[in-house]
Amino acid sequence: MEVIEFLDDSGVTLVKRMPENGTLEIKWGSQLTVRESQEAVFFRDGKALDVFGPGRHILKTQNIPVIGKWVTSFGYGENSPFRAEVVFVGKQLFPNLKWGTKEPILFRDTDLQMIRLRAYGSFSISN
Repeated sequence: MEVIEFLDDSGVTLVKRMPENGTLEIKWGSQLTVRESQEAVFFRDGKALDVFGPGRHILKTQNIPVIGKWVTSFGYGENSPFRAEVVFVGKQLFPNLKWGTKEPILFRDTDLQMIRLRAYGSFSISN
């Protein structure tokens, strides 16, 4: 049985896609654990099917362990054609995020001629 969860010890991750290995094969009956500061969006075959709040949830995909792998191997080879993934979205406050221009931007002004403009600052977001 698979357990799908994302522990963000740093508190700085806004979005995380699982599984990380790139197979996109979540098995039937996998357990999804969502933390208090998260929401999880379940995608199957490229479509967002459900949004899960905090708690433990059981996922229903078309990837049935052992039997499904054996049956789909005849038509599709080693990888299952039934794609499923979970995207975890952090809902906590992300404070003091920086933004700014890397290089000054040249601006033509009628009085001052050519001037170099820079902009920078910080912002906070939460979901």
